[in-house]
Amino acid sequence: KYVESHLPILYWLPRYQWSKFFVYDLMAALTAMVMVIPQSMGYALIAGLPPIHGLYSAIFGHSLYAIFGTSGQLIIAPVAIVSLMTEETLHRLPGIGDMDMHNMQPAEAKAAEIVYVAYASCVAFQVGVIALFLGVVNAGVFANMLAEPVICGFTFGAAILIGMSQLKFLFQIEIEGEELVVNFVSLFANVSHIHVNSLILSVCCIVLLLLHKYGQRVARLAWFKFVPIALILVIIVTVISSTLDQDAVGWDIIGDDVFNGLPKFRNFFLYIEMDVFWGLWTNSLLITIIAYIETIAVATKFAEKHDYSINASQELIALGVANLIGCWFQTYAVAGVLSLAAVVESAGALTPLYTAMAGVGIIVVTSFFITLFEYLPKPVLGAIVCVGILNLIDLAMMRKIWRHSKKDFMVLCCTVAMTLLIGIDYGVLVGVIGSLLMFIYQSTVHIEHGRLGKVADSEQYEFVSVVKEVQTRRDMLILRWDEVLFFGNSQFFKDRIKRQIVVFLAERQQAGEGAHEDWCLLLCFESINHIDFTAMDALHSLLKEIRHKQEECTLLLANVHHSMLQLLDKAQLIDAIGGSHRVFASIHLAELWWDKQQQQQHRSHGKTKSKQQTPHDQNAVSMQILQQSATTKSLPIFSLHTDHDDDYRD
Repeated sequence: KYVESHLPILYWLPRYQWSKFFVYDLMAALTAMVMVIPQSMGYALIAGLPPIHGLYSAIFGHSLYAIFGTSGQLIIAPVAIVSLMTEETLHRLPGIGDMDMHNMQPAEAKAAEIVYVAYASCVAFQVGVIALFLGVVNAGVFANMLAEPVICGFTFGAAILIGMSQLKFLFQIEIEGEELVVNFVSLFANVSHIHVNSLILSVCCIVLLLLHKYGQRVARLAWFKFVPIALILVIIVTVISSTLDQDAVGWDIIGDDVFNGLPKFRNFFLYIEMDVFWGLWTNSLLITIIAYIETIAVATKFAEKHDYSINASQELIALGVANLIGCWFQTYAVAGVLSLAAVVESAGALTPLYTAMAGVGIIVVTSFFITLFEYLPKPVLGAIVCVGILNLIDLAMMRKIWRHSKKDFMVLCCTVAMTLLIGIDYGVLVGVIGSLLMFIYQSTVHIEHGRLGKVADSEQYEFVSVVKEVQTRRDMLILRWDEVLFFGNSQFFKDRIKRQIVVFLAERQQAGEGAHEDWCLLLCFESINHIDFTAMDALHSLLKEIRHKQEECTLLLANVHHSMLQLLDKAQLIDAIGGSHRVFASIHLAELWWDKQQQQQHRSHGKTKSKQQTPHDQNAVSMQILQQSATTKSLPIFSLHTDHDDDYRD
């Protein structure tokens, strides 16, 4: 079972129903192959790499994911955002970003290209190591730590930057920098040098791709989306381009950047500087985060649709293995591709076998037919990328966020601004920090807490601020805190408890209660399942302060989970409230205990005090507590101790 959990192919392949699934997976594999080939070449250009390396990356992504992945519809291949992050990372390296291969001699340009590819493979290596490590330590449980507004804002900003990066292929001009402002300045400075033929070709390709993308919705033809328009466009334009005089048309073509054959083993450590290698880890970590977010988002979406489960940590392992092995064969970082996965899912993809078959198809094309694309104009690949990134712009989600919360929408806008103004990698960092700050803010300020009152003729207790008809008592303050207690909200917790006590005592004074009349503070721990050290220390000091300043106050706890009881006992908080006999399985049992205490005290002093709720006689109280304790199986039952031990049982 352990081996199967880390090599899922050993589980699903022996159970594969060939007569039932194979035809669907084969159709999905053909669909994936014809769509991945042109898109991978285009994304390689985003990363600043020759198009052939996009195909190499797709080969290893498809082939290895079939062995280690758990999704039946996911495609692992080059993606736009990771490609752009790779390009920005490498262009900031000293001696790499300022290389101008266009003005070098062929031999020098080839050597510079090998070094650039080596650093791209180095980033893939680091991404693989990080992802594999996170998968092994089961870090997949943190898959949802990035807030949706942050993800939506980041992808929107990244889509704009990716589109700007393709202008150099669409217009055949130089576009400098990674930030939006620098891109625009460079664009306007070179606008007079736009290559007309490249522009016309780009516009025609974009129009055709958009007609295919949105025309199927208008025509309502279900089969239309399976037409590999990108591959058809690539083939037609390549054939036309090969018959034209290249000096006359003037657009850039792939040329010698593609050649038949499988990728060869290359030790990239021979071409990189080790001090630069160690300096890349931060960027690689950010790339890993984004690659994993894209991967798990796609895998989760289709797992829910097809009613099966995925292992988030195993997806990290699959992503890590694909990058870690592929990097030795001139690949760069890969991740899950949402746009293509949606198409292959519609084509019938059912199991990871389709990715293996698609990988075989890409291997065949790369080995024998890729040189047929020698005359493919780069503006065509730029157009494919520009239309493909439209999937990153989720306007519907942005509208939902706006309607739901203006604060969340402000977070989205800030993430977009940071991504556009300071770069995509810093945008990721701001997004991660923003998500953590949002989590702490939500766990610190927006917490359901307050005083509870009893619903009439029941044993239910609700917030006084929510249900106005609940009954409260002048001798008992019941408080509940619906959040984990941790360092971020421990002080807020203390302040709110103190404020509730002040208000409660003021109400007692207004009602004519004496300053020395006994009262009870009951803390409900129903929604608290963890307390860290800082919060535990704060809780301990709060209880100590209450016992010191409010001698008339009796402290009680209710609805404490068993694990929390052990934690409180280790921290000596049970002793701080007066012992384990003051911990109850429910609020109602605690209230009955308090009634009994007050009744005994009143008898001993010859007094009778009026309350909202008439106390039961001693035998009835004992019997009700025992009956409710016996039926409360989901909560720990503690001994209810009073001065008359014989009246109670554990």
